[in-house]
Amino acid sequence: MVTLLDTAPGMGHNSNNILQSLQFRTDELVDAGKQWAEMGELTSPDHAAGLADFLAQELEHRKKVDSTGKAERDPFTAKAKEIKAAYDKVTAPLAPVQAVCSGMSLRWLQKLEREVAEERRRLEQEAAAAEAAAVMAQEAAEETMGADSIDAGIEALDAADRAATAQAAVDAQPKTQVHGNITSKAQSLRKTWHAKVTNFEDAVLYYYEHPDIRAVVEKLASAEARASKGSAKIPGVEFFQKAKAV
Repeated sequence: MVTLLDTAPGMGHNSNNILQSLQFRTDELVDAGKQWAEMGELTSPDHAAGLADFLAQELEHRKKVDSTGKAERDPFTAKAKEIKAAYDKVTAPLAPVQAVCSGMSLRWLQKLEREVAEERRRLEQEAAAAEAAAVMAQEAAEETMGADSIDAGIEALDAADRAATAQAAVDAQPKTQVHGNITSKAQSLRKTWHAKVTNFEDAVLYYYEHPDIRAVVEKLASAEARASKGSAKIPGVEFFQKAKAV
């Protein structure tokens, strides 16, 4: 099948040559880096200057690799966006259709759910009454003497059967679903729990030990530290600096 991506430029012989050249330079830098690492520590200004030169070359190479890769990816990225836009255009008119029709289905399923819940409550009441009657019949059978005890025992068994039948009716209540005439998958209600904050201070106090909360606070505080160059004052926060050679 021919797709829009077939018109994008491919990776050819020239690309392979570029990769090989970049890999060769990487290998050179790795070997040089091992030699520098064997020194352990810098002991003279000349060594410090030489290492600074090496790190500058290493950084320059990484930037070159990134920019070369980006230049080769860009045509594919642009084509991928073009393809997505083309297919999104096809489905765009369906968005309002889906919104309206899904709303209709949701309201119908909610109506069915209310009806099923109401029927379940009725059946549960009947089952509870039948269970209570079965208990009373069993107690009466145990208290009856003589020939009457036979009839009482039979009545207790019948009452127990009626209670079991009533409970089975409760257990057999159908799910809230809509079965299509063509599709095999039934449509049903899916409910997920969500939360909204009604008291921000109380919610934060509840979660204050959660690591995600600490991470968010440290991210905000670090941004404040950089913006103020460490001069801002934030309760419960200590600013510090990390150093690296650049």
